[in-house]
Amino acid sequence: MNRYGLLILLIAGSTLSTAVLGAATVTAERIEKIVAFGDVHGAADALRSLLRSLDLIDSEDHWTGGATHLVSLGDLLDRGPGSRQVMDLLIALETQAPMSGGRIHVVLGNHEIMNLTGDMRYVAAEEFAAFAADESAADRSEALAGYQIDHPDETNPELAFNNRFPPGFFGHRHAFSDSGRYGQWLLSLPQVLVLNDTAFVHGGLSENFTEGFVNFDEYNQRVRTEIDSVMRIGGKLIARGVLPRWQDPLTSEPVKADAVLPETLLKLRESVTFNDSGPSWYRGTAACHSLIERPRFERTLHALALKRVVMGHTPTFPRYVQTRFDGRAVLADTGMLASRYKGRPSAVIIENGGLTAWQLNSAGELEERLGATPTDLRTGDEAEFTTALRKALERLPDDSVKNLQPGHALSLSLSGRSYSATFIAGSKQAQRLQLAAYHLDKSLGLGLVPVTVPYPANGKRGNLEVMPVNTISERRRIADNVYRPNWCTGISDYQLMYTFDMLIGNEARNGDNIHYDRATWLMYLNGHESAFPTTSRRPEYLRETETRIPAGLHSRLASLDLDALEQTLGEFLGKRQIRAIDQRRQQILDSWPVEN
Repeated sequence: MNRYGLLILLIAGSTLSTAVLGAATVTAERIEKIVAFGDVHGAADALRSLLRSLDLIDSEDHWTGGATHLVSLGDLLDRGPGSRQVMDLLIALETQAPMSGGRIHVVLGNHEIMNLTGDMRYVAAEEFAAFAADESAADRSEALAGYQIDHPDETNPELAFNNRFPPGFFGHRHAFSDSGRYGQWLLSLPQVLVLNDTAFVHGGLSENFTEGFVNFDEYNQRVRTEIDSVMRIGGKLIARGVLPRWQDPLTSEPVKADAVLPETLLKLRESVTFNDSGPSWYRGTAACHSLIERPRFERTLHALALKRVVMGHTPTFPRYVQTRFDGRAVLADTGMLASRYKGRPSAVIIENGGLTAWQLNSAGELEERLGATPTDLRTGDEAEFTTALRKALERLPDDSVKNLQPGHALSLSLSGRSYSATFIAGSKQAQRLQLAAYHLDKSLGLGLVPVTVPYPANGKRGNLEVMPVNTISERRRIADNVYRPNWCTGISDYQLMYTFDMLIGNEARNGDNIHYDRATWLMYLNGHESAFPTTSRRPEYLRETETRIPAGLHSRLASLDLDALEQTLGEFLGKRQIRAIDQRRQQILDSWPVEN
């Protein structure tokens, strides 16, 4: 989501030891068991069910978790009806858990921050209604008078006012102010929590997090100053009529076009504390391509002396806890609010150094479930996938295979997801080039070319090309004005596509052979039947395109030599074609700038 975020960096725990960059602030006392859960979004009943199943609370919501440290990864609020219940539960447990040696830790998510600063776009009507008893008729009458002043041309101002500010709105705003019960509580919470050697954060840790970083205490003090400044300056500007009432001072525009905002507020809006690369909002750790994100993530972990990062914010697909980067990035947002995200409550458990994940199934029973992200599955060993693919094909009715025509697709269910396997016939040369593109892509760890396997159908030999269902082409995406997010900072997977097309000499890239999985927005490329020329020239469409190569891919290309190319592609390509690939590879290494 493109907006400014707000973070607080605190370290919770017992005795703390602080050091400069290179050694993260951690609790000096090792914690034997940590349980973390992702985004609740007002799903109070689901959270209670999860905590009871884990034997952390009893039927009366009292703490029974002993010395366990329970961590919320943020986004307790918005979209669901029970946000207030969720906060009340955790506030109560904060008092109870220490009596038996346990602790409750809650890190701020972006939705807590939005509620603090006045961004109410995602607050459900039921959430406002929970605060209706906390506002008086005088509160609403005074607010209505202000609304009428701001909207003198409104034909029915009272109706419009009630629609925009439902009962409970002003009680909610007071409760989330710096003097309100929940505002005070939220402002006391950490944004990044480090327990043992693991960081717990809502969004993720971008490499920007380490820039200018000295220690967590200093960073925490800076963000505390910044959040206080935003609330104080914003309140004054709203009171003076410079900024509109009941809106977020981080994003709202002045009431009058000629109004000048204070330089202090403008600088705060640009601060890393409030932007999309900050820990409250960053999605790159969860969703950026491994060849781009892995080097950055590893540098961040090394700089902060961390073993792993556990995060929420980006819902997993499918909806279970997943890991990236050899288990060092743990994605724990499994869509607990089922009415919105179609997920189930899950928990990450770190005990005696080991990590597991448990999820409530449809019967309300805990089952262990931990997997890898689709982002990384497509770039890893696909032996399990291709084995499942062949078994699924064997189970198909004979008629569906015998009558399969070029361009027709088979519907398959693999690894809990639905796929479409399209039969592509054509000349033997075209089939070999399709397979060459797939195997070269796999050898580089790109995962951009969909799984492509030889397959005979209807008396014809061809290839099956397997992609997730519900994909959209680049041409259709542009025509329909569909937004496609870029989870990476500074560079995107388009640069991976440019590198691949340069390597294979592909002149045929167009909006019809670039596809996106609409569930994950992963890119898929096909249409390589005319690639792999014997010349080493740069494809025409790349001659006026800004090209950079991610450091991770640069390393892969640097280690690729002619012998490796012949071993990978000798079955599909001639020697002149392979030598041309090697020549284009050398051009990339010699002339394309590397994005570090």
